[in-house]
Amino acid sequence: IKRLQLGGLVALPISSMNSAEIATRFIDEREANFSNKLQFTRFGQWSRIVAAVVGAAYQPLPWMDIGVSAQAGISTRARMSIYIPDATVQNYSQTNAETVMTASMRPIVGLRFRPAEWLAIGLTWRNESYVSVDGRGQLILWNYHEPNADKTVPKRTNQQFPLALDYEPLEVSAGLGVHVKSVTTQVAVMWQQWSQFIDQHAQHPQGYAQFPPAPKEFVTDAMRAAINPDDYRFSNTFNLQWSGQWRYKPWGEASLGFCWYPTPVPAQLGRSSFVDNDLMGFTAGQKFDFHIGKLPFTAALNLQIWTMFDRTTWKNK
Repeated sequence: IKRLQLGGLVALPISSMNSAEIATRFIDEREANFSNKLQFTRFGQWSRIVAAVVGAAYQPLPWMDIGVSAQAGISTRARMSIYIPDATVQNYSQTNAETVMTASMRPIVGLRFRPAEWLAIGLTWRNESYVSVDGRGQLILWNYHEPNADKTVPKRTNQQFPLALDYEPLEVSAGLGVHVKSVTTQVAVMWQQWSQFIDQHAQHPQGYAQFPPAPKEFVTDAMRAAINPDDYRFSNTFNLQWSGQWRYKPWGEASLGFCWYPTPVPAQLGRSSFVDNDLMGFTAGQKFDFHIGKLPFTAALNLQIWTMFDRTTWKNK
């Protein structure tokens, strides 16, 4: 089909090509029962799993291109039933598990306009994305009975543990590109909707502003009323990106890039401890074009350097 292009991308993490590495952490005092460590919110916290994107682009007019793509993901529903014959012997149990995995897609839509040979304007929309895990468990203790008017029954405990992994917010970006002779440069502004953020335990940050259940002598109604949950909500952000390329030879091109991502995380003065601050990144790359027979190939080498600015938080016990 004329003016139609199809493409795909598969990213394989080098450190875990033959396995998927996924871990969750609590963001409040509960993590003291596990790792007893803090973790970054946006910096290097995405799981090292295979990522795939497929897309198509069409040119309805000589000065306009339309692109649609989808980033592949998964959603999981897990059910686990645990039977403990003797409640006093907790290192022996019988377990059945049921897991259902379904595919999910993150849609991406883009437009590019070229009002002049040397000028391009682009718009991109990306929906939010995360790996949804709906976990449920049922624990049955045979000789630990619950009282009943007619008879005693085995104790049954039902638990729910929803998870949301690798959250990425909804994004809208606008960019401008200029090409003059052998130099090309682009600048873009991206808006990210972090106000809808949910953490790895599928909870909004403002949920951590509420005190956990406790006797009134420890947490009074006045203390609860003094807290505004909206003060803990993440903020939407505007990010800046720039890149430039210089084709110094017909077969060689060098590139540089810069980006600035302000933090969406407010001051962490309550129970939560989301570790984050403004991010700044630099990139440098080199691309080589060559042919093997009549087939064109490109080899590229890129380097990324990221830095996060210091941020100090004081909390009273």
